[in-house]
Amino acid sequence: VLGALLAALRDEDADMRRRAAGALGELGRDSDKVLGALLAALRDEDWWVRWMAAGALGKLGRASDGVVEALLAALRDEEWWVRQAAAEALVKLGRPEGVLLHRLLSLLGYRWYLPWNLPYLPHMLQARRRGYDQEAFTVLWRLLEKGAG
Repeated sequence: VLGALLAALRDEDADMRRRAAGALGELGRDSDKVLGALLAALRDEDWWVRWMAAGALGKLGRASDGVVEALLAALRDEEWWVRQAAAEALVKLGRPEGVLLHRLLSLLGYRWYLPWNLPYLPHMLQARRRGYDQEAFTVLWRLLEKGAG
């Protein structure tokens, strides 16, 4: 089954690639081969394939640097559905710390961060929300809520 899905992810038919990406997420096997195929699908020409690949990466749950970087890049996708799926995947994968926090703050134009000011960050971000990339803001906000909960 896994081999057939990986092959389908390279099919000429975009609908077949989309279905394969979704099925790989449901299958739940996060091998390097599966992750590599989904990361490649995240750059597919068809936005539905990119959308399904982002969702699948979130379902697999492996927050490697490569996956996080690819999903952060997908927050800038031209298609809203892809940005939204990438945001949801990042929320599923992360906590407000380390490289993810720094990259999200950078995307939002917030260039400095000190660990001691993390409790105040939601208030500062909310005050400066206007003009932010909405998907990046949503991911950071939800991660901060998740970390506080």
